[in-house]
Amino acid sequence: MSVYFYPYSHKNNFVSINQNFLRELGCTLLPVQGLFSFGAWRTRKKNTLVLNWVEDQMYRNGISKFHAVGFFFWFAAIALMGKVMASNIIWIRHNYQPHNATHTMIMHSIMCSLLARLSTRQICLEDYYGQEVLPHPLYLTDEQIKLNIAAVNASIAPCKFAFVGAIKAYKGIHKVLEHWPATQPMLITGRCDDIAYAKKLETIITRRNLKVECQYGYLSDHELESILQTYDYIVLAHDDNRMISSGTFYHAITYGCNLLCLPSKFTRAKELEHDFVHVFSAIEFTPYNIENLHLVDRKEVMQVALEHYSRVKIKNAWQVFLSEE
Repeated sequence: MSVYFYPYSHKNNFVSINQNFLRELGCTLLPVQGLFSFGAWRTRKKNTLVLNWVEDQMYRNGISKFHAVGFFFWFAAIALMGKVMASNIIWIRHNYQPHNATHTMIMHSIMCSLLARLSTRQICLEDYYGQEVLPHPLYLTDEQIKLNIAAVNASIAPCKFAFVGAIKAYKGIHKVLEHWPATQPMLITGRCDDIAYAKKLETIITRRNLKVECQYGYLSDHELESILQTYDYIVLAHDDNRMISSGTFYHAITYGCNLLCLPSKFTRAKELEHDFVHVFSAIEFTPYNIENLHLVDRKEVMQVALEHYSRVKIKNAWQVFLSEE
């Protein structure tokens, strides 16, 4: 079976992890441009088209309106060609709306409607969203996590808090800083392309005399892994109605971190499932609440993560999605 997969390559490990599962199931992975080939026509009854983040592409950071319109027609053409050249079109939806959207989302709405009409399966990454679910992968294999569980030691030092990843306004860390306890240290680290937003964070930190350290710059996988292995809580403060799922959440629990979150559909759903997810409104980030958080042991977090999000479950889901309706 040929699977035309978008994006064919991506810095987000979600793509490579799922592509590896498809290869294990005997699929040949191809870029979506291949749909316009004669080879695709010959195998059209056995082809599958998999689309990730397509509805968000018109809102890439820094592109002109002209390029946004070009992206719209290109991906509309891909979806329409998929209807001719593939028997199975799988649309995986990751977000409620594009992260970088700052203006009208007409193209987003039209693209979502088009994909809903053309796709044979509409997949999401979380049970609460109410569609067929492809579990979000953890960022290590099951075997690697089992080795880490055997090697991890219980934390006896004071709890450490960190916010990791791209630093953007929609991720909401400014709301946390407005109420963060002045005496509680926190690390904020990751790439920040928005100079005005970085200045906003620094202004809040200075005004409130917070013990918060900001380290701006790209985080390598090794650097991120080191932080997740040594910090107890990862702060998750995304705006609600933005993301359906969060890669930061799965990255954190891969290494046994607890999560300290602002309320959203995603974090509320995870709070109901897991004791290591702690959800507060911004004004509830009081010294008392932070000092009295119940830290779930790192080893236990990883064990629960394996139980709920093992790679076996992802592979089984793909077997279903690739089957005939």
